[in-house]
Amino acid sequence: QVRMKAEEVVGKNSEVLGAALCEKGLEDISAQEIEELIGAKSTVCGDVLRFSLKNVDELAFLSYRAQSLRRVMLMLCEGNFGNSFGYVLEEIKKVDFTRWLEKDKSFKVVCEREGVHDFTSSSAAESVGELIAALLTEKNGFAPHVDFDAPDVQFFLRVVGNYFVFGVDYTGFDLSKREYRVFTHPAALKGTVAYGVVRLAGFDPKKKMFCYFSKSYSI
Repeated sequence: QVRMKAEEVVGKNSEVLGAALCEKGLEDISAQEIEELIGAKSTVCGDVLRFSLKNVDELAFLSYRAQSLRRVMLMLCEGNFGNSFGYVLEEIKKVDFTRWLEKDKSFKVVCEREGVHDFTSSSAAESVGELIAALLTEKNGFAPHVDFDAPDVQFFLRVVGNYFVFGVDYTGFDLSKREYRVFTHPAALKGTVAYGVVRLAGFDPKKKMFCYFSKSYSI
């Protein structure tokens, strides 16, 4: 459903941007990986990489194939907001959510924030969710259902300092949290970080490596 809606958006806009979250300090590695996988060059805003899309399938491809990215999204808006979260809401208000949410579809807003602000991640997510519900109630006469467990559409808001990016989350969870790691160690190396370190070291992919300091016995 998200892919079909995204195709409609791509078809009606001259430029469509994707955004991906990466590990701090490994931005160049993630940008290189994106270019290798979909041929797109990225610009860096904090730990967010912005890149142009030829088609929406590239977002799904990155979600499944990239090893250095934490999240992948279709960008809906972005900007610098100073110290006023009201500016963020005004920009998000310009998004046409009727493209994404119908009466029988549920949604969820997730926010990750870094920096000193007069709002929390949970309060920001709640404010955006209330705004989306209010906009759809005004335009279509219904408020979409919020589902925190399995929403049809998940929106993601990333705030780094005074920069924000908002979009449709294609991954739905943090890709650095590998589901096969049943018993995790608090000091375990995340898969995204391990990938970046290995690439920085110039490791030959034709060879094999065993790391017995990974704490959780798997990377």
